[in-house]
Parts: sequence; C-alpha cells; structure tokens
Amino acid sequence: MRTWVILPLLCAVLPAADPLMQPVTVCEIVKDPVAYEGKVVPLVGRFSFRSSGRFVSEEACEEGPAAAARAGVLPIAEDGKSAPQVPLILKIDAKAVAQKLEHIRRTTSLRKFRFGSPDYDRWALVYGQVERREPPPPAAAPESGAAPPVRLLIRGDGAIIFLSEN
Repeated sequence: MRTWVILPLLCAVLPAADPLMQPVTVCEIVKDPVAYEGKVVPLVGRFSFRSSGRFVSEEACEEGPAAAARAGVLPIAEDGKSAPQVPLILKIDAKAVAQKLEHIRRTTSLRKFRFGSPDYDRWALVYGQVERREPPPPAAAPESGAAPPVRLLIRGDGAIIFLSEN
C-alpha cells in the first residue's frame, strides 16, 4: 500500500525533462511581431554581414490568402549586458531546424559576391531576444519602406551558429 503513496510523491518531486526549444523563422516573427516581442528564440535564416550591419532574412514571406511575397528582415543588435546569455547546453529541436531551413532554402538563396569572402551570407541559427524597435521619425523613414518593427538582440558572436550547406 505504501508503494502506491510514495510513487506519486516521487513523480511530483522529480523534475521533468526540459522541452526542446522550437526554432522560428524571420517570416514567422515578421508576420506577428507582437506575439514574439520580448521572447528569447532560436532564429533560423540567412545571416548576412554588410557594412550597414548584420541581419537575418528571408527573401519571400507569404501573407494572408493572397500569398503575396515580401522579404522579411530582422536586424541584429549586440548588447553584452541585457541580451540573453546562451545556455551552456542549448537544447533545440534539430529536426525542426532542418525542416525550417529546407523550407527557407526553397525561397531564399545565399548571395554570391564577385569580391571578398563568401561569408557575407550564410545559413545560421541565431539565439537572441526579439525586441521592439522605436520607429524612425517620418522624415527619416526610407522611401523604399519602413524599418522592421523588431530586431534580434544578441549577447555576442557566440549566439550565432552557422549551419552547414549540406
């Protein structure tokens, strides 16, 4: 009889295994930035390094029933104090990463440059916090479109994991 009483108590005390973090894409965040604001995410996409900064992007994001394509871009900002620290053991669903990357690669390509390093564009998983950006003043807004409403805040280069081409 005691076995039945002790077993449920042990189950209640033992910690449950941490669930695997599910990766997200740029298009998922751009589609609903409010839902992701303040959340720490493993973000999968095309990591780009330019003179204007670093960002993660996708070339085509579908929206609504019309499925109109538009690019999704999340600038990366580095903050060594307030950005989330990458856990020593980062538990991410690898199968989901592979599936999302396969989907992204169908609509997005790595850009090739005639000069410099091929490292300007690479597939990556970036660990960071989605943060709301202050909108630029109307006079400073670029003519081609508004700045993204959110950006990804990272602790440092250790938050960027490059993924293999294969």
